[in-house]
Amino acid sequence: MKRGIFLISLVALAWWLIYPAVMIRYRLVAEMEWNGQPRVGSGVIQVVCSRNIPFLGSRGGTNSAVEGEAVSIDIGPGDSLFMLLKDGPLSVRSGPEDIIPNLFGVVKGGFGPEHFPRINAIEGRREVPLEQLPLIVRLRNTNDPKSAILFVPPGGQPPNQDLVLKRAEIEIVSSGIWPLNQFGITGTPITHGVKQKLPWLEGFTGYTGGQFDPIWSHPEKNLTGNDFMKG
Repeated sequence: MKRGIFLISLVALAWWLIYPAVMIRYRLVAEMEWNGQPRVGSGVIQVVCSRNIPFLGSRGGTNSAVEGEAVSIDIGPGDSLFMLLKDGPLSVRSGPEDIIPNLFGVVKGGFGPEHFPRINAIEGRREVPLEQLPLIVRLRNTNDPKSAILFVPPGGQPPNQDLVLKRAEIEIVSSGIWPLNQFGITGTPITHGVKQKLPWLEGFTGYTGGQFDPIWSHPEKNLTGNDFMKG
């Protein structure tokens, strides 16, 4: 077993040196008020950015792989808010693939392998402005995806007049030692468990509105399972 892990680690290290990549794990924390009562939710998400391998004349570029789940905030029995793994309505850089280098000031927009050393050096925490928040939905009935309604931060307006976002913060946490962290040996654990809260995610196809074609004007009805969990 130990020898197998060593060989895998050796091959992975050689690959990493040839094709550089950067791994970031971050904790997203949301503080809410529901009818004046505090509600808090948090989750750890991992993003790996790597240089694509040039193939058949292609220039390669950058690829991002996300592992984690939407951050959930329990409101009441069967009533939860979810900060999704999806861009918010005010920024195309608010999804997990882009939010860290943009929020921490490494870039304004897209990035490439030349930014990897600066991304790897990011540490600390930052409050997330409203315009950089991911898409947020509320499921008044966590057993029914059709119950999803859009939450527009900071909230406090119908149909979410009882719910207000007070603040959201991102903290960079330990990614551990790669590739040992892929075996759960090192690093802050990635958050899992959304399937227990949303049992309909198991084998879910189509969109949360029940249709099989997108309805772009209603993002809360246009969600897929990939918006709630990745990796």
